[in-house]
Amino acid sequence: MGKKKGFTLIELLVVISIIALLVSILMPALSKARHLGKNVVCMSNMKQWGAVFALYCEDNDGRLFSAWKSSGEGHVWLSFAEKYWDTEEILLCPEWNGRTQIQNADFGSRSAWGVFPDADVRLGYANRKGCYGANSWVGRLDRGLPKNTVKSDYWQYMGVKGGNRVPLFMDARWPGGRVRDTDLPEDPLGNYQGSNAMQRYAVNRHYGHINATFLDYSVRSVGLKDMWKLKWNGNFNVHAYKDITAWPEWMNKL
Repeated sequence: MGKKKGFTLIELLVVISIIALLVSILMPALSKARHLGKNVVCMSNMKQWGAVFALYCEDNDGRLFSAWKSSGEGHVWLSFAEKYWDTEEILLCPEWNGRTQIQNADFGSRSAWGVFPDADVRLGYANRKGCYGANSWVGRLDRGLPKNTVKSDYWQYMGVKGGNRVPLFMDARWPGGRVRDTDLPEDPLGNYQGSNAMQRYAVNRHYGHINATFLDYSVRSVGLKDMWKLKWNGNFNVHAYKDITAWPEWMNKL
């Protein structure tokens, strides 16, 4: 009788080891490719939002929407934008983890703001959720000058000089915020509602970057540390970041 054909235990272990090694090599690459694909979709969302703002300006004699003011109206871009887009999907970054801050008290970088209640009286807020926000220093001052600000802080029109450095709309944990050059990097799971508005935008959503639409309608990815180099408002000191002596550990690991 001939010998039975088959693998020895050692041969099987060698094969299993090789498969495990290949999987360990391929999985990070596949994971990165998946995130890169999501980043492409997010960038597409940013381009669509640039078109939304452009259409609004064309319909309003080149004027931007009203600037945010501490009042019951909230961030008015939520209201005006409704007539210019036909799907709520462009409000959500593809990296969204399915959680919302109000419902789950989740302050993570991949959570969404909202869902705002049906009875919310602020313009455009009811039943809304999203992963993006506008720069609250952008907008015309037709509702008066907000407290503790000056007129020269605001970008009231499109086509301003250096508009490619002025963030208009981007990845965010809240519909908007007034970033100041004195804002410091903090714990990404900290209080996004606090006075440090940079916490709303400096979120590790795309491998140490966020995606943004600028005041000239251009779209690009911005490194988190480079966000202090953007011209958030007319009086923003883009060199103030040099005074930051210690970046938090979570940012240094990016």
